[in-house]
Amino acid sequence: MKMLKLFKVFQITLLVMITITFFVVGPVIEQKLMPVISRFEIPEEAIKNMEDGSTEIFGIFTKERGSCEVIRGSLTVFADQFVPDDNIPAKEISVNNEVLTNGKSFPAGSQYFGPWILTPPNRPFGPSIVIRIRHKCHPFWVTETVLYRGLTSDFFNEERIVGDEPPWKNGETND
Repeated sequence: MKMLKLFKVFQITLLVMITITFFVVGPVIEQKLMPVISRFEIPEEAIKNMEDGSTEIFGIFTKERGSCEVIRGSLTVFADQFVPDDNIPAKEISVNNEVLTNGKSFPAGSQYFGPWILTPPNRPFGPSIVIRIRHKCHPFWVTETVLYRGLTSDFFNEERIVGDEPPWKNGETND
């Protein structure tokens, strides 16, 4: 009788551990082995700096999993700070885009995107930029894809990034 109870406790503990592992490790494995978007390119000639300080971009991407639906409003662009400090959050760059067309997601395959209009936050913002998007592919979790990791200067000129004078030249800090 006691051995049977001990065996049931072991089964429940094992089931809980497997479930936790599934929900913690599953999204990481899914992003590596089954990406939603495998190719994301913004040709240099498709980046246009606008007079108001924003930047218009076009490009091409390859969607591998046609069944995954884009989560409306999930496309985010962040620029980090000059000082890599966890206490100073990244600044979000506003994106005006048409990711969804009447609630329909893009099918699998290569396709063009844009125009996306990137409007930067108040200056200064950091030297690197990250573009990411989230999809709902199944009921277990949301799948996040990092589309682009690069330099802020790829999209914005130095004056727009740091202002008239870079903050390190006039003694400004992020304190």
